Amino acid sequence: MRWVPIIAVVATLAGCNTFDPKHPLVGKPTAFEAAPAIYVWVEDSNLWHVRFLGKGAHRFQGSVAGVRGGVLDLALTRPTLKDAIALAGDAVQFDVESSAAEADDGFDVRVVGSCARFDLYVDGRHHTERVRLGPRLGRPSKIPFDRCP
Repeated sequence: MRWVPIIAVVATLAGCNTFDPKHPLVGKPTAFEAAPAIYVWVEDSNLWHVRFLGKGAHRFQGSVAGVRGGVLDLALTRPTLKDAIALAGDAVQFDVESSAAEADDGFDVRVVGSCARFDLYVDGRHHTERVRLGPRLGRPSKIPFDRCP
């Protein structure tokens, strides 16, 4: 009987090391699919990464804004994207046409607070099945959506 509390504590701590359901958005995905998609993940509690991937010609559009305030910083993955991705008011607006096969196109954005609002389009439509969230490649249930790390 004395071992029951000890076993419960060890089992609880062991679970924290292998799976943390509170943070499914933290960390870069380890695999990118070939289908056209927008990948979103977060690091450092308020630095959001948005990347576009699609073989063939595809159009990625939308906006990212802070839920509790504006955008603090915007960094593009390539300087040539400056005409397609820009800060407009309190949000990052983007309209990127891409035929790249790599997930290198996109931007990093730091928002006030840690929560961000995403309104994402692939080929002119909201496609929840074409948005991948975090390293587990989750999907939003609807678009637009808010996420917090």
